[in-house]
Amino acid sequence: MKNYLLELRADIPGITNEDVDTQLLKPQTQKFLSQFNPSVVDFSSRKKTPVKFKLIKRLSPFLLFEFILPVIFIYLISTGKDVNILFQLGLFLFLEINMMVFDFAFWNYWEGKKQIRMWLVEAPLIFLIFYFLV
Repeated sequence: MKNYLLELRADIPGITNEDVDTQLLKPQTQKFLSQFNPSVVDFSSRKKTPVKFKLIKRLSPFLLFEFILPVIFIYLISTGKDVNILFQLGLFLFLEINMMVFDFAFWNYWEGKKQIRMWLVEAPLIFLIFYFLV
């Protein structure tokens, strides 16, 4: 069985394999480069929003409460109520993880578009949690 892929491509004397390769690739590269027109591509039309506005747009009550929750628990531990500290730490971890999961779940469910509805759902829940904690 003869392997034609391993044989020389140029059987004509005086023509090397490199000449054959350049002749084969030349029309394809010219055709490809002629299709690309850099004046058509306009990257300036892309809307660039600063990072700080993206972060402000991403804010939700659950996300804000995640940052305030450690302060609340430090206050509760420092006041010295008659509640077990391990229970308070467990409750803190439970609330922190669940707030994070529900925040991402609501954000992905509404695809970040219906922020007013998200605030209307999350804000009363935050007030209830805060009421029962303090």
